[in-house]
Amino acid sequence: MKGLIIVDGAGGYVGGHVVKRLAKAGYRVRAVDLPGINLEKIAEENVETASFDLTRPETILRVLIDATAVVHCAAAFDLSLSYEALAKVNVNGTRNLIRACQGMKINRFIHISTGGVYGSSKTWPIDETYPTRPMDAYAKSKLDTEKEVLNAANINATIFRPTVVYGPGGKYIAGAFYSFACILSERNIPLPRIKRGPMFNWIHVSDIAGAVEFALREEKTIGNIYNLAEQEMLEAGDFFEILKENFGIKTMGSITIPTVVASIFGKLGWHLPMAISAKPVSKIMSHEWKKIVARHNLVPDLQPTFPRDFYPYFIGHHAYSSKALCDLGFVHEHPKFSTSFPGVLQWYRDKKWLP
Repeated sequence: MKGLIIVDGAGGYVGGHVVKRLAKAGYRVRAVDLPGINLEKIAEENVETASFDLTRPETILRVLIDATAVVHCAAAFDLSLSYEALAKVNVNGTRNLIRACQGMKINRFIHISTGGVYGSSKTWPIDETYPTRPMDAYAKSKLDTEKEVLNAANINATIFRPTVVYGPGGKYIAGAFYSFACILSERNIPLPRIKRGPMFNWIHVSDIAGAVEFALREEKTIGNIYNLAEQEMLEAGDFFEILKENFGIKTMGSITIPTVVASIFGKLGWHLPMAISAKPVSKIMSHEWKKIVARHNLVPDLQPTFPRDFYPYFIGHHAYSSKALCDLGFVHEHPKFSTSFPGVLQWYRDKKWLP
């Protein structure tokens, strides 16, 4: 049996997958989240559960007893919050966790950050040397959290910056894009063939979990930051074509989106009040989705919405290179969104989350 690993944020999407991956790999795992968060769904052989509150240092130490490593997935991820509210958990909470680790026998610390720390780029692919220019309070709080991790002594840290995450069980992307595609398909609304648009790529949630497992056994990752992104980079138009093909959405005509036009659209949406830029679309989507759920007797787990934080993806490129990690021997299980997405979509249909 391998050492005991703490995984916080275990009740979340990424944290839950990390717990299952490490348990399957033979690690003892202590899955941790806030008090009151139900962790029964990830409690299995090799997994025990516990709770702490990162903003209350006195709750942390007892949870770290006997552990040799911490995988820090926990974070406040509410984009409507101010920087101060986000930093209370993401920056100050991480500082509390690090101090607790330094007082225990924790010899590895893996931190899950975000590719959002780079902001939008005029060039691609973006590697780890690209300047960081976070565009929102959440990304800024995560960048400041990285500084806490990198400046800490004696924790042997590795930082991952994942791009947009997809995979079985995810609600954020599914609630925005998959439900939108279902609505178009159900109402038989065609879309034009969209050409060009900004470049971006994805990361499958299982590859984040796989990267964590890889880092735990690969000492060369200590002290470094790595992007996590699939090798396939897509234009915005390519992504919408994949959605259309998999949801049976018809094509009507074509439209080319010059980079400058996409950028203007993104900047307008990003800087306009949320009541104008996001809420009207979200309200329409929610209304239509309720009818689809009733018609197909679906499990009402998805909350269709148009998140305002998608607008920066029109402003510039968000295509990241994961070459640095791959050069150490990491291999993606899902290198291409275009080939992995049909299987992911089938999971949602099998679970009756989508028709």
